[in-house]
Amino acid sequence: MRGNFKQLPFRKNKGKIESNKDALKRFAKIKDTKKKIKENKKTTDKKVFEFKMYRNKNGRKMELYKKANDKIEMIDFEIRKLERKLENEFIAEQQCNTKTKFINDKIVTKKLSEKREISDREALLRNRVNDLKYKKAELLKFL
Repeated sequence: MRGNFKQLPFRKNKGKIESNKDALKRFAKIKDTKKKIKENKKTTDKKVFEFKMYRNKNGRKMELYKKANDKIEMIDFEIRKLERKLENEFIAEQQCNTKTKFINDKIVTKKLSEKREISDREALLRNRVNDLKYKKAELLKFL
């Protein structure tokens, strides 16, 4: 009785008595999974963060939605930042292409004869914004 008493908490009630070997195998599997989870919590790899225990498929879906929404928010933030830079670039070039004079306490602005050309920096910023918008559209397809 005393020898079998140690394994009793690990036995599964399946309507039949589980043998000691089966109980110990199952208990070993449980220990291994617990060790893996502890090791994965210590390390900081991207693969480790994906290794989580979910109760059902809906929990996994919710986690994926959260990750996708975070990525979309980051992309939106970058787009807003780049658009502000584009506006500043546009304003700076407009100021360079106009002359302001003060005649009798009145401000007179005169456009120069040269047409405004898109600078290289502005073109790069616009391409970056378009790339980010394309990424965002791809992420929204999956949601």
